[in-house]
Amino acid sequence: MKITLVRMPAFGVTCAPLNLACLAAVLRARGHDVTLLDLDAATYHEADADLRSTFWSRDTASNLAAWKDPQKVRRLASGPTTREWERRVLSGSPDVVGFSVYATNVVPTAHLARRIRRRSRAPIVFGGPHCRRESGVALDLVQRGFADAAVVGEGEETLAELVADLAAGGLRRRPGAIVRTARALEDGGPRASLADLDALPFPDFTGLRLEHYDALSAATSRGCINRCGFCLDCSFWGAHRQRRAERVAAELEHQVRTHGILRFELLDLLVNGRLPELERLCRLLVALGERVGRPVEWRGFLSPREMSADLLGLMRRAGCTHVSIGVESGSERVLRRFHRRTPTRTIEELVARCHAAGIGVGIDWMVGFPGETEEDFAATVALATRLRPYVEGGGHRPASLCAAPPGSDLYANPGRYGVVRLDATDLAGWDDGGAPYATRVARRRRLNEVLAQARASGAPDGGGS
Repeated sequence: MKITLVRMPAFGVTCAPLNLACLAAVLRARGHDVTLLDLDAATYHEADADLRSTFWSRDTASNLAAWKDPQKVRRLASGPTTREWERRVLSGSPDVVGFSVYATNVVPTAHLARRIRRRSRAPIVFGGPHCRRESGVALDLVQRGFADAAVVGEGEETLAELVADLAAGGLRRRPGAIVRTARALEDGGPRASLADLDALPFPDFTGLRLEHYDALSAATSRGCINRCGFCLDCSFWGAHRQRRAERVAAELEHQVRTHGILRFELLDLLVNGRLPELERLCRLLVALGERVGRPVEWRGFLSPREMSADLLGLMRRAGCTHVSIGVESGSERVLRRFHRRTPTRTIEELVARCHAAGIGVGIDWMVGFPGETEEDFAATVALATRLRPYVEGGGHRPASLCAAPPGSDLYANPGRYGVVRLDATDLAGWDDGGAPYATRVARRRRLNEVLAQARASGAPDGGGS
């Protein structure tokens, strides 16, 4: 079958979409003709600077707010732009159209899907992190007719089965999917996580305009070793599963030799889930750089945990140029309450060691946790201030406000965190016996002011690239 997989604006354009490449590899291995269409990157490169800074903001809240501004939406998705999106999707006369759906692109995705349905009889399948059973979004998108099916969770096996069903004449109940059959809407329930990630084919980026990106993308694992109460990714990915270092290194070498690109974004929730495997991977990447005559460069996410200076030095020699670390709070009381056990002194040591090894550091922060006191918040400001000399150009991401996204333990069990659940997705409606909503918002603003300050002039020697 001819399948077109699409990502709509706006998500992020630093690296080629790994999810589309993973799905394409599986479908192509089964004999299907797959076209990858990243309208996110294409639209970004055609947009003016003002639209880029709003719809593609690093601050998710700002991004979502842009879609609520009719004037900006008209400028981004004017009539000619929408018609061009439609033309590109339908130009190959696909038998199936699949959309990758995020919170930040669900509006234009649904809009284009409705236009395509008017012009084509091709079944439409939605998938991605915003298609969740817990939130009801997946069911709603199918029920309202935007899609014929929604994949919930990991998509490789589920999408391949749905395509096979469509080729055979029609959708039927499948684990990991909500589908509209000839009889009714049917939810096949959850699908077990893929046990052997190394059995998957290498992601296939063929057909994407790779010049649109700073890097290719890859992953060494899925899932997370942590179970943070505010996080929804664990419910999406399931248990932590690690790929063998040899398989990851072989994949990166394949991409280097196929595309001539040596820069990668590792999109795991964390690359340091299993430190011995990370060490083996780094040694293999050093050898890969020697074989191709240039070092491979990569960036990734670290969970705040104990890591030796020797391992971090090896990571830098293996091409690691930057890491993002989810510190979140400087209050150990708050961290423990949300199932994070790393002491703040260990966090400080990790950040300082990354800096000393020549690895750039970015840090994620969060405020407004249920029960967070002014003392807790002061501890966060103090830690952010102490870490500022080690962070690239003061380059913390803007602090986020703790929410209870469907799929998180905070959403499922608010009482465990002291929240009286009026509407768990409405921050202003929380009652946790602590700071009111306005105070939480003010704390975020105060912390962002601290994070925005220029990097201290007395920064230690070293630094990232």
